[in-house]
Amino acid sequence: MNKQKTFENSLQELEQLVEKLEQGQLPLDESLELYKQGMLSAKHCQQLLDNAKLTLEKLGEEYALTAPDADNSGEQA
Repeated sequence: MNKQKTFENSLQELEQLVEKLEQGQLPLDESLELYKQGMLSAKHCQQLLDNAKLTLEKLGEEYALTAPDADNSGEQA
């Protein structure tokens, strides 16, 4: 279920859960369930961020391997 949520959706859900918990008006059982949901949303957000970081690192490595030499700057003698 969480796997199909975007980062933005998961983050918004997490923010809403935190807001409800911070109000302190919920019964213990409901608070625990919201906390559990929040932890799952936070984990999902972290996984998406980790994947994005890996993608950026791979792109950076690919660019470094294929980028023209900075000393030549595309000029021919």
